Amino acid sequence: MTPEFDVPESDLESWGRTWRYRPSRVFTPRSTEEVEQVVAAAAEAGARLRPIGSLHSWTGLCAGDGETWVCSLERMNRLIEVDRPRMRVRVQAGIRLQDLNDALDHHGLALEILGSIGAQTLAGATSTNTHGTGRGFGALATLIEAMSLVTADAVTHELSSERNADLFDAARQGLGALGIVTEVTLRVVPAFLLEEKNAVLPFDEAMAFVERELEHNAHFKLYYWPYVPNVKFFRFNRTRRAIRERTGLVRWIHDRLLFWYVLGALLRLGARFPTQVPRINRFAAWVSFRRERFVERSDRIFNIPMPARHDESEYAIPAARAVEALKALRALIEGRKLPVNFVVEVRFSAADAHLMSPGNGRDSCWIGAYAAGESITRVYYPEFWALMREFGGRPHLGKTHGLNPGEVFDVFPGARRFDALRKRLDPKGLFENEHLRRLFGG
Repeated sequence: MTPEFDVPESDLESWGRTWRYRPSRVFTPRSTEEVEQVVAAAAEAGARLRPIGSLHSWTGLCAGDGETWVCSLERMNRLIEVDRPRMRVRVQAGIRLQDLNDALDHHGLALEILGSIGAQTLAGATSTNTHGTGRGFGALATLIEAMSLVTADAVTHELSSERNADLFDAARQGLGALGIVTEVTLRVVPAFLLEEKNAVLPFDEAMAFVERELEHNAHFKLYYWPYVPNVKFFRFNRTRRAIRERTGLVRWIHDRLLFWYVLGALLRLGARFPTQVPRINRFAAWVSFRRERFVERSDRIFNIPMPARHDESEYAIPAARAVEALKALRALIEGRKLPVNFVVEVRFSAADAHLMSPGNGRDSCWIGAYAAGESITRVYYPEFWALMREFGGRPHLGKTHGLNPGEVFDVFPGARRFDALRKRLDPKGLFENEHLRRLFGG
C-alpha cells in the first residue's frame, strides 16, 4: 500500500535559488514507521527518493527531476523526550532549530553550539555539517548521541557510538545519501546567556589579534568586507549579567529593514554594476560595522536574522593557517579587482570524526566566500576554490563548491569508507541523485 502523497503544483526551489524542479510525489510522514512505508513504496516502484528539510542548501543535494519522489520531514517536528539526569533530549529530525531552541528553553535547557540560521531543520543542518564558531566546539552534529536511520531496505537502524559506530560516524553527516534520519538524541546543557561584544579594527591590526581573540573568547568570528580597510570582530561569552537585548523596533530595523531590504538592494546593485562594488561595500560596512554589546538567550546570539538572498561557498582549512589564508584572500580579491559584493565570514571549530566532515581529524578555520549574482560568483568562486586548495581546504558540502567528479576521495579522509557504506546500504541507488553521482564519481 502506497502512503498518502501530494502531487505538487509548483516547483521546489532552494533558498538561494540555485536549483529547482518539480517532483512527481511529495510525502509528509509523521513518524518513523510512516517513513519506512514511504521508503518501501519508493523501492517497490523503482523511484528515486530524496529527503528534504528547509531547502537551505546551495548544492543539489536535495535536487532531482520530474520522476523523483520527495520525503519532507516538516511534520516530524516534535520534542519527544527530555532526560534531564543524563542531559539528553530525543527529538524528531524535522524540527526546525528555532523551534527546538524554544522547546529547550521551556525546559531550562539549550544546545551548547549553534550555527547562524535557525530556520534549518535539525536533520538538514547536521547532515550538511552546519557549524558555529569556537575553538572548543565541533559542528552541530557532534551533539548527536544517538539517531534513527531508515535505510533503502525500509529498515530502521538505531545508531550510536556504542552501536554500529562506523555507520554512526557516517550518518551524523550523511548528506541524505545513506537513508532518512527520523529521530535524534542530542546532548544538551542548562540554559545560558551569552554576551556579544563587537569591535572594529584595521585589517592588519586585526590579523595580529586573531590568535589572542581565539584564546580569550569561547566563541569568536570576524567579518571582512572586500575593499573595506577594517574588519569586525564578534566575541560571544557566557555571562550572568542582566539581559540587554534590542527593543522590538530596533530589532525590526536591524533584522528586517537592514538585513533583508537594504542589504538585498546593495547586493543587487553590486551585481548589476560590478565596477561600483568597492564603493557599495564601503557603504555597507559603514552601516553595519558598529561597536555593539548585547546580552541575550544563547540561541538568539548564535543565530542571526535571515539575510538577503545570496550564494555561499565555504572551505575549512587548518586552523593554524587562518591569518595567512585571509591575507592571501584579501590580496587575491583586491589585487585582481574581483567584484566581490558580500562579506567574507571567518569562523573556527574543533576537530571531529565524521567521515564526510571538512573538520575530520583537525581543528579548522572556516572561510566563507559569500556573493550575490551569477556574474560575480562565476568569476570569484573558481579563484577562491583554487586558493583554498593551496591551503589544504575541504569544502562545506551543503554550499557551492568546486569539487570535480571523484575528487572528494582526495580531499576527505573518510570519503572511501563513506562511499563503501553508501553502496552497501543502498545498492540500487534509491537515494541517489545527479549531485551525489557527480560528487562520488558515479
